[in-house]
Amino acid sequence: MKRTRVRRQTEQAVAPMLAAGERLERSGPTWAVERRGRTPLLFRARDLHRVVLTDQRLLLFRRPRRGQPLSPDDLVLAKRFPSLQLDRVRGLRPMLQLRLRTPADRGIVLEFRPRQRGLGRDLETRVGGRRRGRKRSRLALPPGPVEREA
Repeated sequence: MKRTRVRRQTEQAVAPMLAAGERLERSGPTWAVERRGRTPLLFRARDLHRVVLTDQRLLLFRRPRRGQPLSPDDLVLAKRFPSLQLDRVRGLRPMLQLRLRTPADRGIVLEFRPRQRGLGRDLETRVGGRRRGRKRSRLALPPGPVEREA
């Protein structure tokens, strides 16, 4: 299916769920699995889902059957960003893995493909992930002007 058609279907499925003033910002595919018990993720079956980010919350849709449009009935999870907790971020090449926890202590793992890593990073910052940037040097400069020898 072409991207424009998928984007249009996503907008149509999300439109009735949006609150007043809420707007759809980004969406894309992701591999998702719910963490249960002590079973390693390697042995868990991941399913392809559709992640939708609005300006206020995260929506997770189950992938519809082949040829079927995305509908509001496919909604699996709808949570506001402040209610989600980011447990871990792993930059496993080529995927980006986010481990989230809901208020009901439900663990969810989302894995983003290389083309969707930006979507994963956006979700990470909205949920309250750590800020990435250059590490500061361990040698701190003393405060004030530095005197130089003449």
